[in-house]
Order: sequence, then structure tokens, then C-alpha cells
Amino acid sequence: MPKQNSVILNEAMDPDIAAVVHQAEKYIGLAVDKAVANSIDPKRFPIKKGTLEHLLLQRLKRAPAANPTRGETRADLLKESRRRMANAQRHWKERYTATGQLRKNAPRTSSYYGALATAVRLDSNKPIADQLPPDHFFGGSKRLLQRMDCLAKPVNDALPVSKDAYQWLKDLTGASGQPSSSLPTKTKLECVIKEVNCIDETDGFMWTEAGADEIYLGGMKVDPCAVVSKIPGSHVKDFDKDGDTKSYPPPTYKVFADFSLQDAGEWPRAFFATYVLAEKDMGGLGEFLSELVDLVRVRLAAELAASLGPEAAAILLAAAVPGVVAAAIAIALMVIVFIVVIAVFEAIKRAWEDDLFEPLTVMLPIDSPAAADNFDWVSEDLWGPLNFLGHGGHYQLFYSWRCV
Repeated sequence: MPKQNSVILNEAMDPDIAAVVHQAEKYIGLAVDKAVANSIDPKRFPIKKGTLEHLLLQRLKRAPAANPTRGETRADLLKESRRRMANAQRHWKERYTATGQLRKNAPRTSSYYGALATAVRLDSNKPIADQLPPDHFFGGSKRLLQRMDCLAKPVNDALPVSKDAYQWLKDLTGASGQPSSSLPTKTKLECVIKEVNCIDETDGFMWTEAGADEIYLGGMKVDPCAVVSKIPGSHVKDFDKDGDTKSYPPPTYKVFADFSLQDAGEWPRAFFATYVLAEKDMGGLGEFLSELVDLVRVRLAAELAASLGPEAAAILLAAAVPGVVAAAIAIALMVIVFIVVIAVFEAIKRAWEDDLFEPLTVMLPIDSPAAADNFDWVSEDLWGPLNFLGHGGHYQLFYSWRCV
């Protein structure tokens, strides 16, 4: 009997990746601060489109849609949005001077930001990313760079570090098969959903559970080429009480994402599915997440390419071309990207009380074409639960995989 060995990417278990995420969190913190600063004084703290701080600013300004079943009105939620904005601005002013300098007695100054506390200026026309040192993300983890450099090349048995890099990828993804360039008989991998359960209704305006939760589900998928595709949001159900359930009966279930198994290239391969649960027609969350993943990926890939040279740069560029199966380095990069994205959502919650359901990304490694042909995880004991917590509520989704 196979085991449910897909991995939920919600934290950095690997110490080398944890070092990169720690550096990314500093970048995220400064981008959040720049977004709040712009909301206070847009002329003094200019923001360019296409930057992380611009994307965060749009999220900061967005008021949630009213849910009439809860007795909410647009005016109620605009008032609540202004309250959150005022709180975020008040906390910012406690940490920064009017010109955007970190106060000496503010928490997380030199001990947290180090040289960035003075090197990065919120009142600069330059985006935060352009003010960071060229090796900001990966410079503190030379071992990670060495591993990823080896992943960008064929394995060389004469080089211990090359063997170590491939073992690291296996540890990271759970893939343990031997390289193969053949194709499976089955043509498609599907990520399917059996049910969505309301464990605890969310809190509406004035923190009550009165009325129904209008729950939508969307997200994105990333294939082994590291090509990101958005999954549009669709209405799951109006959940009107704790214990309410939406079921997708067998044998069809609900197909959340599908992937081709017929692309040429090497095995093992890793597949990613990101679930985004939200109230009231997604509230722009799907678009926000898609742009966020692109921004983080491009920034990290640019630094990796600069650090590892043209060979790695070529692989990273090829990974974005459909039909080209990505090298192992692209898989490792996407693992890092999704963990960094979770850090962005945590920063949003801290900064302005936007208590979103955190998106959850599941990675599935498949060792070989033969493993794909024998793959069918829809037995009763092979459904993995995903728990979404936010807005004072708790939802649970049961998912699995199958090759067809």
C-alpha cells in the first residue's frame, strides 16, 4: 500500500534554506514598512509599480467585500479597513522618524537588520530590492550556493560535493528514484479533492459567527518545468454552521489541478499545487498570490544566476519554458520561493491585521515513469488533510493524487 508522501511547504526544515528565508524576511519587513510609509506620505516615500512594496500597498488599501448574510455593509467594512490602516500607521510611527529613519530605541533595528538599517532608505526612489547588497539572500549560505551549483550540472561520482547536492535534493523532495528519460504509459497527474469541512465558522464584522461563510477555492500549480499556472477561484459553498461539509463523491471527485506526464526530460520530478481558500469571491487573493510568487521567484533567481554564473542562469531561464523539464536547481528554487511566500503572509498579518487564510502548497515527488504508472492515491486512508486557519475560523480540506 503506498503512503501519502506529499510534502506541505509551510516552513524551512532545511538549515541552508532557513538561512535564505531569514534574509528574505528582512526584505519583506522593509517592503511592508515602505508600503505603510507610502500610505502616510506618498510624496516622501514613493513606490514603483511592479515591486513587492507596491503589491503590498495594494493589499493594504483593499477593503474586504461585505457579506450581507452577516449583516455587513460596505460602510462597515470601509470603516474597519480605515481602522486597520490607522493602527498600521501608528505602529510605523513608533518605529520610524517622519523622514523614514529607524528610531534607535525601536525593536529589531541594528540587532535584526544589521547594516540594512542604514543602507536601505524608505524615502529613496529606488525599490527596496535594488537597495539590498547583491548577495543579500544567498550570501549567508555558501553551502546552499555550492549545492545548487552542483544541481545545475550532471552528477559527477568523483566529486563528493556533487553527490551531496543530489542527496540533498532527495532529502528536500523525498524523491529517491534513479534518473530516467523514458515516459510513463499514463498521461496525466491529477490533484483531487474529496471534501471541504467547516470546523469553525469565521468571525464576521464585530467578531460574530452570525450568517454564512461564502467560501471560494483557487490557487496555482507549478509543473516540473517550474511553469506557474493560475487556478481561478470557484465557489465551494456557503457554510452556515460549524460541521457543515461540501463533499465531492467518488469516482470523479473534484480535480483541483492537473499536470502532463508526457514532457520529455529526466526523472524524478516534483509537482506543486497551492491551495488558496478565501471568503467572498477570493477578494483578489488569487491575483495577489500569483504576482507575489512571480516577484519572489524572479528576485531569487536573479541573485542565483549572478552568483552561480551563466550556466545556472541558462537553466533558470529554461525552467520557465513549457515543455522543458527543469533541472533539479529549479525544483529547489521553487521550494524556497513557496516558503518565502508564507513569510510574506505572516508579515501581512503582523503589520495590518489582515487575518487571511494562509495559502498551503503541497509538493509531490514521483520517482520514475514506472512509479507514475502505478500511482493512484484515492484509497480511503490516503487522503491528506490541509488545515486553513484565519478570520477566527478553521476549515479542513482533504486532497490526494492520481495518475490517469
